[in-house]
Amino acid sequence: QGFLKTGKKLLVVGHQSVSRNNKEKERYKTNPLEYLKEEGNRKDNTSLVKSLIDGTWKKWVKEDKNRKSIKTYLQFGRMLSGNTQLELGSEESNNLWESIAFCNFLQIPHFKDDAIGEDAPELYEYSKTIFIDYLKEAKPDHVIVWGTRAYNCVRGLAIKNIDDRHCEIILDTGDVVPVLRINHPCIVREGYEKAHEGLEQFLNG
Repeated sequence: QGFLKTGKKLLVVGHQSVSRNNKEKERYKTNPLEYLKEEGNRKDNTSLVKSLIDGTWKKWVKEDKNRKSIKTYLQFGRMLSGNTQLELGSEESNNLWESIAFCNFLQIPHFKDDAIGEDAPELYEYSKTIFIDYLKEAKPDHVIVWGTRAYNCVRGLAIKNIDDRHCEIILDTGDVVPVLRINHPCIVREGYEKAHEGLEQFLNG
């Protein structure tokens, strides 16, 4: 629908989802590319964003006290809106989630038990192609990247690296897509006000 009142299309990019399914981990951790061959395995954030809009995220919190994704989306919503009192499920929050799209750069979850690290080069190559296709399809006016690891993936596709937080991707269609790296929303070191100021300047630039 376009980002709030600006009408701009905003794409938010993470690095990779994490599998919490032990059977899935055991099956795919040695050869993650096999994951793509199984019907129905390619997922996106649609169900999570829907839960933020309809309020069912509250049920998730009760079931899993450590669910970090809820905190992440709440923090990001407050950073993006500039409203430090923003609550998930409010009208303002619903408008926010309906105005932006999400994707991860790596198209296959992390299956190992250790922290997310470097994955096989062929996974990056595969994901690079998918990501470029996604940019052409979604046609975002701006891209925000969560964290340095994801940004390094995206920056590798950039034609113009402006500084350590800004770059531009130029598609073969001629479209220029500005990119901004921010700290992952679960780590808001600079505070909401400063984070919002930087986001607002980027989106209105």
